[in-house]
Amino acid sequence: MPASSLLLLALTTATDACGVAVWQSEQLQSELTLHRPRRHGQRLVPLARDALAHAEADVGALDAVAVAAGPGSYTGLRIGASAAKGLCRATGAALMPVPTLGALAEAARPFAPQGTLLGAALASRRGEVYTAAFRCGGNALALLQAPEASESDEAAQQFRRLRR
Repeated sequence: MPASSLLLLALTTATDACGVAVWQSEQLQSELTLHRPRRHGQRLVPLARDALAHAEADVGALDAVAVAAGPGSYTGLRIGASAAKGLCRATGAALMPVPTLGALAEAARPFAPQGTLLGAALASRRGEVYTAAFRCGGNALALLQAPEASESDEAAQQFRRLRR
């Protein structure tokens, strides 16, 4: 099957938002997000079912399931990974773990000129912030600073140093 006709289900549970999206033929077909903390375990599978229905896609036809791999909420990540693994096992779809901060930076990449420094940040539950830094290089991102947890002031200083 050509890559352009692949059916992909994407799951994100790394934050308080629980989201699913269905992609087919490199086009977004359906996207649903629920902003209800601590409900991922109850809502992820029904959201995925609804997103597939809106896209008029059958779960048995999935080629791949992408899932947020962290950093993020430990419990949320476990819920997402468990659901993704279960779907892959049931359907034979490929499992695609996606780094959370890389996905955030990738969403900004099309709007950033080549060579631009992109920082991705996500609040942690311990009062810190998860950060990573990337450089835009054409159609891809280059990782400059691996994801790490730090105090917000320290993270800001690290980004300033990278800009020099």
